[in-house]
Amino acid sequence: MAKKLNFLFPVLTIAVMLSLNTAANSENLKSLEEKTLIKKQKNIQLTNWFDYKRGLFVASQENKYILLNFCLKDNLYCNKLDEKTFTNSNIKKYLKENFVPVKIDAEANNQMNINNKKITENDLLKEFAIEGFPTIAFLDSQGQPVGGSVKGYLEPEKLIHVLKFIATDAYKDMNFKDFFTKEEKIKSR
Repeated sequence: MAKKLNFLFPVLTIAVMLSLNTAANSENLKSLEEKTLIKKQKNIQLTNWFDYKRGLFVASQENKYILLNFCLKDNLYCNKLDEKTFTNSNIKKYLKENFVPVKIDAEANNQMNINNKKITENDLLKEFAIEGFPTIAFLDSQGQPVGGSVKGYLEPEKLIHVLKFIATDAYKDMNFKDFFTKEEKIKSR
């Protein structure tokens, strides 16, 4: 019996060490998976953009305006708009309530079938006469352009005024300058 225990002790020790090592590796793997999942969830929350075709559909179903963000991946101001302006909590909330955000990659040649016509994201640049990046344009829930476009980078405090100008239908009755002046007077009261 003592010989059996002497033989089993090293085997049991190795088994326990392997199980502890496996548990540690399993814990490390679980930790790595959680970090990756959290990072992915963060990215999803920060970049909750639709593609053009899906955005048109969602806007028509939810009766919301569409914000088109024309950008380039390596453009400093496009990235700043993504990282600073579109991550602002007020902007995110206002967009979620009133708009369907659509990101158009100016360099992409992804083909879409819109109204039985094959187009690419790059074709949309011509259709909307985009000359610089970033450019933000707006469509109504039926996909018709409204309110003009905004060229260049905007701080969150300025973009919120533009969003309100479109979402409140003020663009139908006044120009943006008059709307902005009116908003500033209300804010200062």
